Amino acid sequence: MPGHFDGFPALPVSVAGYATFALFDHVLEAAAGPGARWQAGRFRLRADHLAAAGQTCTVDVEPSAPSEPEAHKSGFTGTLRSGDHDIFSIQVDYTTV
Repeated sequence: MPGHFDGFPALPVSVAGYATFALFDHVLEAAAGPGARWQAGRFRLRADHLAAAGQTCTVDVEPSAPSEPEAHKSGFTGTLRSGDHDIFSIQVDYTTV
């Protein structure tokens, strides 16, 4: 079974992050229109658990308050889950450009 670590087939955190950003990008495009672009600001990321490679995961994104509202007026939170575990979460400030 492929994975990130030799002898421990786990989903790389970078893949979890990519999945979260890709979903957010699709949601923003649906809300702001085709070709919508955004500039990321401050972000906070956590990866407290690992998911086994091949394990089913779900990705959710939702609006959130920005941590630096003077710099970016919007924010989102993305979470990748496997079963009852939050595998990866990120909070991102952004501005639509």
